[in-house]
Amino acid sequence: MDRPLFHVEMSDGNRMKRYIGLVLLLFSNTLVGETLHINSPVPIQYLRQHQAYKVFEQAKENLKLQVNYTFYPRLRSLRSVNLGDVDGDIGKAPLLPSQLENIIMVQEPVAQANVVAFSLAGDLNKISSEDDLSSYRIGYIKGWLFYQKIASHGRVAIAVMDVTTLFKMLLAGRFDVVIIEKGLGLFIAQQLNFPPKILTVSQPLANQGVYLFLHKKHKLLSAKLALEFAKIKCQEPFFLASQCLGE
Repeated sequence: MDRPLFHVEMSDGNRMKRYIGLVLLLFSNTLVGETLHINSPVPIQYLRQHQAYKVFEQAKENLKLQVNYTFYPRLRSLRSVNLGDVDGDIGKAPLLPSQLENIIMVQEPVAQANVVAFSLAGDLNKISSEDDLSSYRIGYIKGWLFYQKIASHGRVAIAVMDVTTLFKMLLAGRFDVVIIEKGLGLFIAQQLNFPPKILTVSQPLANQGVYLFLHKKHKLLSAKLALEFAKIKCQEPFFLASQCLGE
């Protein structure tokens, strides 16, 4: 009598282990060598300078993945991930619109970033907390819910589509303050050739996790990446020891 293709002798523990391993390999959502298409809501030139990129690139090498990055506005990016048009998005905080039901978040942050308030030098009193924003017109990037939450402490909070427009409006006096990650704000000011010392940067208003979001078809990969991120951050000097796996 012919045996079924996946017949297993249940008494043979080693064969059972090999069988399970084969099934996991055959049905894994993300295969070795597969190319992931990842959106970034920040310019790729800036992303490549960021700690998150360094950690993700190392994890990619460890898991033998290929990754292509594309700059895409935040909300449009998340919608494309939700539809499965792309594989993922490198975000800035674990806050997503509730309707994006097909997106999962890799539970371990890729990095941390300081969120600050930028203003024109000499215009405002010192800003050291969200409470100090109450008298000001605040600008932030549309779709970044973490920034929106901080901006809501202002007298007026207005969202714009992209970070370049945000800083141009600050320079034109349309906003008193803009809320953004410190590194990204300094990068954009440099790209726009802002005069030296024209900006004042507040103390950090919040410490923000940088997370990788994936379409839910990559659930198995998400767990693998979380472990890789934790291990890699333990080995890098720019991360605190308290961020290490198991601490």
